[in-house]
Amino acid sequence: MGVLRLPVEIARVLAGGKPVVGSDLPSIRVFSGVISIASTVEEWQSAIEAGLNDNSAARISERVQVARENTWEERVQRIEKAIAAKMEEKSASARQPR
Repeated sequence: MGVLRLPVEIARVLAGGKPVVGSDLPSIRVFSGVISIASTVEEWQSAIEAGLNDNSAARISERVQVARENTWEERVQRIEKAIAAKMEEKSASARQPR
């Protein structure tokens, strides 16, 4: 469920269409398409400079879309679907003759 790990603070920034630079963490790597990842001082500087120039309408729209896909409502729906699927799976296996 990596998609559920986007930190809320980052989602808020993405919702505004702003570029984001993050540390190289598993929860951030999932979103490397819209978040620049940096480890060293040089990488951070480069990513920040690139982000300041990365404001095309398409990139802004992409960031906003990722934020929309990661609202609390969306997260809850995904969790509910996962639980419902697991419950149906358990129920179906219980109905099968042994």
